[in-house]
Formats: sequence, C-alpha cells, structure tokens
Amino acid sequence: MPRRKCFEGRRICLRKAPKDHTLLGLCVMYCGTGYRGLQLQTHAPTHHTVEGVLIQAMKDVGLIEAIERGRVKGDMHHFARSCRTDRAVHAVRNLICLFVFTERIEALGGCEKIKEMLNTTLPLTIRIARVTPLMGNFIPRFSCNRRVYHYLIPAYAFVAPCDYWKGFYEKFPQAAELLRRCCAEARSFLDLSPAESDPLLAALLTAVTRANDFLLRYVVGTHRFHSFSVDLPQRGVSGWNRKIIVPSSNEAVRSVYRCEIAPRVFLLPRNTTGLTRAEFQAALQILGKDSSLASSSVLLSSLLEAAATAERSSVDDFPSDAPLPFLVFQIEGNSFLFNMIRKIVGTLIAVLRGARETLFAEALSPDRRVVCPLAPGPYLYLFLSTYRRYDTVVRGSRSVRFRPIAHEWRGEVTEAAATFARSSVAADVVDLDLNRTPAIGTLLAARDAARRVTRPCWEEEEDCHLLALKDYHPVAVEPHPPFSEMTMFLRSLRVHNWSIEVVKSPACASVVSPKGGGHLTSNENDDKMNKNTQAKEARTGRRLGSRGRTTTEDKAIL
Repeated sequence: MPRRKCFEGRRICLRKAPKDHTLLGLCVMYCGTGYRGLQLQTHAPTHHTVEGVLIQAMKDVGLIEAIERGRVKGDMHHFARSCRTDRAVHAVRNLICLFVFTERIEALGGCEKIKEMLNTTLPLTIRIARVTPLMGNFIPRFSCNRRVYHYLIPAYAFVAPCDYWKGFYEKFPQAAELLRRCCAEARSFLDLSPAESDPLLAALLTAVTRANDFLLRYVVGTHRFHSFSVDLPQRGVSGWNRKIIVPSSNEAVRSVYRCEIAPRVFLLPRNTTGLTRAEFQAALQILGKDSSLASSSVLLSSLLEAAATAERSSVDDFPSDAPLPFLVFQIEGNSFLFNMIRKIVGTLIAVLRGARETLFAEALSPDRRVVCPLAPGPYLYLFLSTYRRYDTVVRGSRSVRFRPIAHEWRGEVTEAAATFARSSVAADVVDLDLNRTPAIGTLLAARDAARRVTRPCWEEEEDCHLLALKDYHPVAVEPHPPFSEMTMFLRSLRVHNWSIEVVKSPACASVVSPKGGGHLTSNENDDKMNKNTQAKEARTGRRLGSRGRTTTEDKAIL
C-alpha cells in the first residue's frame, strides 16, 4: 500500500489571531469562465482573478485599508484559501480567509452586513454565501479534510463517434421529442433504470455502468496518480516543470474516497444567458456610452465583432427548444494533484470511446508514465469542502463566539449553493458547450476597458507595478474558436499519443510486469532486466550502458 505523505513538517500555524484582529472566513461561490483562476497572480491585473476582484470589493466597502501591488496591504492579513481552482473552473462552496481589524468589522455592522455589502459591490459572477468568524489558528488549506468536485459531461461525449450535439441528434433522432416532453413536464432530470426501453437512455445507462466499473476498480482507493498530473517535457523541449510528479515520490499518492457518475441525466435549458456572457455584454454597454479613451472606438468595434462571431458560431441545425442532456461525474478526496481530476475524466472518456481498457492500469502503475488526455476545465466545479477536524475542536471548546463551519453552511448556504450550481454554473457551461462565450482574452480585454471607466484607479494605484514587469503583456481581443473546448478535446482523442514510458523505480515496493504476468518485487524486476540486458549484449557483441528507462509510443485508436 503506498504511503501517504504527511504535511505536518511544512505546516505554519498561528496559535492565535494577531492583536485586535479577527479571522474571517468567506464562503465564496463563483463562475470562473472569465477569470484566470482563483488565486492572485503577480503578472496580471488584480481583476483578472477571483481573489483580485474580491479584494477590490473589500477595499470598496472598507473591510481592508488598501491594495498594494495587487494584494492586501500589510503583513497581518494572512490571506489564504482552502481549495485553489484553475482557469475557468467554478466553485459553489469555497472558503477564503483573512485577518481583519476587529474594529472595522464592528464599524461595518458585523458579518451579515459585510456579506450584504460585498454582494452589492461584487459582480454577479462572484457571490458571498456566508461570512463567519473563525479561530485564529485555523488554516483553510490544511484544515480542509475533504473536497468534492463535479464535472458536467455532455451526453454526446459518451456516444462515439459524436463530438457535438448535431451528430448526437442524428444518431438518436427520437431524443428531441423525449427531451421536449420532459421539459413540458418541468422535469430537471431523468433517472437511468435497467428496464429502460428508450435507445438513448439505454445507451447512456450502458456507458455509465461501464464507467462506474472502471472508476471503482482503478480510481477509488489509495494509488499513485503521477500520470494524472503534469506531463514530462517532450523531446527537444528544454527545462523542467516543478509541478511534475516523480512516480516514486509520495507526493503522487492520493486517496479517493468516492468517484462515480450519477445514474441520471440532467436536463439543462439551452435558451439561457450565463453570468459571464451577461457581464461581457454589460461591459460592451459601458464602453458604448463612454468615448473618453482614445482607443475606445477601435477596441469597441473589435469587441462587437467578437461578440457577433460568437453568436453566429453557436447557430446549428439541431433542436433549439429541447434541453441539453448532461451527466455528472463526482469525485471526493482529501486532496488532488494539479490537473488530476481533469485527466481522470479525460482518460475515462477516451476509454469509453474506444481506447483500450488497460490504459487505466498502466497509468496507475509505479513503473509506468502515461500521457493521459486533459479534459476541458470549464466543465469542472468545486461542489463542497468540509473541515471536520476544526469543527470537532470548536464543538469541544463550547465557544459562544465560534461555531462549526458545517453548522454555518447548513440551510440557507446549502440552498444558495444548489441554486448557484443549477442556474449560474450550469448556464455558463451551456454557453461554453454551445460555443457562445467569447475567448478568455476577449473577456479580459472587455473587463480591462470597462474598469478604466468604472474604476480608473486600478492602473495608477493598485496595479502600477505591472508596467515594470518584463513578462507582463496587456491582453488583446482573441479570435473566436471555431468549436467548443469539448468538441476539440473529443476530436483530439482520435490522434492522442499516450506516450507510455517504462520507468525503472527501485524505490517502489511493487511494480507490475510489463507483459501483465502478475506482480514482481523490485529485486525480481531488476534481475529480469539484467538478464535481458546480458542476452542483448551477447547478441550484439557490445556492452550497453545501464539505462533507467526506455520509451515506447502507444497511439490508441478511437
């Protein structure tokens, strides 16, 4: 059994809050489509990330004093988050913490009033569900014991060779009528039962059953997920990514408590406007009313052209009055590697569409490294994060001031999170899947231009350091992609190079035989490799140098 890495040696903890400070925990919900991720970035404007927009709102309501170099000014705030999400990834219950002067909290009217003020200032793509005072020794990242993620998968991804809704409805022509009937009955989902006679639901049930069998066999439990993180650099590419996980490293070991696809089809309305697209349209209106900038007319024309291209590209000849069927992939664990969830989803979809089933076993083998396909990010969102150890400490202290996070997030917060996931996140995913949302560069360029009108201080005060950075380049309007990210991903699977590498790793206790002939210990595996090397030397008449790994290429036919 792989040994789980302990993080206690790296833990930095405050025993109590700084003097005259209170630790506030903000339960944050956001649509990440138009952001470069959750965490602040030094080489990008503050409002390009979710945390940056949140910090600007805190300054506007008076919760913090000032912003310096895109961050909260001062060293006492200890700004942190429990779950870091990447570009275009969403969340409905994430936790962001920082220390704030107690007198500021009291002057603003308390936590509930702060929540209302922040929601009034923030854009609709970011919402605050709860503001909670926490114990001073709380560290969100290490106190989070479980993280639950959901991935919305369009139904056509499970039906090869379909790569878009048009081909899906051509393969199942009766599906449109079934979905219209469900819409008329105000049904938001369809259960997949074994006695289903409809061809579409029967095909989806078969795919879901097969997928759950793979996930239970290969993903659930404690494994080395080194192949489900950053890939090794290809031949001819210099440098080394520090995020690459070595197979023998304990950093590769992760425990997955639950991983499955829900046995039901969720019906998402097609004729909706997501919050990201609505924010983009609002930015265009702001620019249309203001002509103070010298380049506003040129920029506005470029943005309007990008918006028109996005609307035209979303037009297709499949039923527009029927809801779109989606499946929900769910995974729960203590922590995940960078890109781990998206690569699990990508490998699962590849296997369901025709790749050989042994790829899962090879990707998890400690003596193999496999280049697993990376599924698109905008379909992923953080569903829940829990803090059981902290809640146990709070209950044991019987404190009147502090309450368990699980108790704080019940009722109203749970309902708000479910509503945000069903309406806001789902609408953004539908916009992206129908290719109605402009490219990320276009979204950020529109936000930059709108902020110059509504918040002119961001370039001169909050982000004045950017001009001195060599790697900073202002965003520009990008061409609209011809297809959605999911469509391009499914088409790339046809030529995906899995690039399987055999890695000799004596540090691993047990490795899998390359021919699938059972498990060998590391010593037995070394003896076998030495015998093969000696035989080859005898045949060629020359001594071969010892090599730690050999490479083979395996292109799965999908």
